[in-house]
Amino acid sequence: LLLDDDRPPTELVPSYSRPTPSFNSTRGSTIGNLLENNPIIFAIISMGAISFLRYASDMEVRIDLDIELLLLFASFCIGLHTPRPLIGGVDGPVPGVAQVGVTPMALRRSSQRHMSRSDHQGRLLLVRSMASTPDIKIAEAATRRNSSHFNFNVEADTGPPPEEDDEDDVLLESSRSPMPKFPDGAKLGSHLNCYSEPDASNFQVRGANYLRDRKKIPSSDFIFPIRGIDLFLTDACPENAGSNGGVFGGNLREKPSFIINFRLPWGVLLAYFEIPTRFIPFIRACYEPGYDASTLPSLDSMSPSDRCVARFLKATDKEKDKTLKIVPIVVEGPWIVKSTVGGKPAILGTKLPVTYVYQPAENGKQLYLEADLDIVSSSAARGILSVARAYTQVLTLDLGFVVQGNTSDELPEQMLVGTRLHGIDPMSAPPFPLSKNVFFQSTDMTDSEADQDSL
Repeated sequence: LLLDDDRPPTELVPSYSRPTPSFNSTRGSTIGNLLENNPIIFAIISMGAISFLRYASDMEVRIDLDIELLLLFASFCIGLHTPRPLIGGVDGPVPGVAQVGVTPMALRRSSQRHMSRSDHQGRLLLVRSMASTPDIKIAEAATRRNSSHFNFNVEADTGPPPEEDDEDDVLLESSRSPMPKFPDGAKLGSHLNCYSEPDASNFQVRGANYLRDRKKIPSSDFIFPIRGIDLFLTDACPENAGSNGGVFGGNLREKPSFIINFRLPWGVLLAYFEIPTRFIPFIRACYEPGYDASTLPSLDSMSPSDRCVARFLKATDKEKDKTLKIVPIVVEGPWIVKSTVGGKPAILGTKLPVTYVYQPAENGKQLYLEADLDIVSSSAARGILSVARAYTQVLTLDLGFVVQGNTSDELPEQMLVGTRLHGIDPMSAPPFPLSKNVFFQSTDMTDSEADQDSL
């Protein structure tokens, strides 16, 4: 009951991607601005609180021991499942564990910058991390002009400019796309912020006679091989992330790809998989109105698992929601996460909204099919996420997806895609890249037009 709550997503997980302004910000809450700007109201509320506490101090309350123990247990559960603010070392890097793709010096410098610099400098660093090298100077100029309208009541940084290697660390740290791959042969838990392709036999799928004996068997190899993983911080949690030219290091559309977009409260986790050529006609037949379905390959010559996937790709989005299953397995992690995640397969369309986005091949770019999983809209998924978030750095998690076989000619099943996540640390993830045509659209404006746009 405590996990399956209906609190707003903003209360479940704090924002990692945006700096918190000071209390004197002009964009505070209504109550905060009222108390801050009206000392008389603050004094009245303070006197009322003091009078109530003085009256309550004379009261005597008796409570049975069993009720007290129940309240203590409920308080423990609430405290356990309530996310903690990430301040000064909480959920920081695990000591003694390598950060793949992140140097300790870069992490330390990045932490110092976020703690000591003003909001103007923070916005400038964020812009520099999102802009490509030739456009950095343009982005800096636009940011300095626009940031003058924001007053966060923080003393400006008048010190010397950052060193050159310091700036390089910022750009290098933010350009980690896709996520590094886990080193072959390394011990589990020895490296953080990386991915690998697990053994497909770790997943149990329906056997050839499942409709009669209900027995499952280890899966054979994944049908779609993995290309990579991206983790970005953003408050927007966008759909159709594949349309952004900055994902997967800008190389997404070099191959036909199937994208799974986990839209989290604080960012997006993107998994990329290569679509074999034999399945492309079925995707086009589903999403391209003018495609001649009579040219589709025959399903009779396909294996049962390929036949099941081909029917899935050709089906409507509503039909896809009834057959695509997720299979999460906690390889290493605390028992509370293992008990919460479980490991049983679940049909995604019955648990949370799934939106499919198709982009055809054009101008030398390959097509992609994206499945956007709206984690935020599911209270149960948010609750599980709130538990797992505190342990992500010590968690090794396998995520697999399989198309459910409902007829005998679709069995045995075979895992569609799968990935293994090693010690994901959201605090070290780069921000979601901004499209240049959006971010630099005002570079040709006059100063007055840009000022009005920033407001």
